Amino acid sequence: MVNSRFCYFSKIAVFLAAALISGPASEVSIGAGAHIQPLRAGFDFPRQTLRYEAEYRFWTAGVASLRVEHSGSQEHVIGPADSTGVV
Repeated sequence: MVNSRFCYFSKIAVFLAAALISGPASEVSIGAGAHIQPLRAGFDFPRQTLRYEAEYRFWTAGVASLRVEHSGSQEHVIGPADSTGVV
């Protein structure tokens, strides 16, 4: 049992080392003309709350929700999350 685990992890280590030794990845560059377009005049983010649940096997691992709120001329993203589990 121990030998099979050692063999498995040693193969992963060799693979990762070979990937690192092969050289740096090609670099991606963005042209000088790239820019972010501003939102159109009068755009309003939708009023909704997005709820996400994460499960691990049969148990709920956590719950998160996201919502956008207005505060004057600013938009704020609120994202509370709760995790559950056993240690």
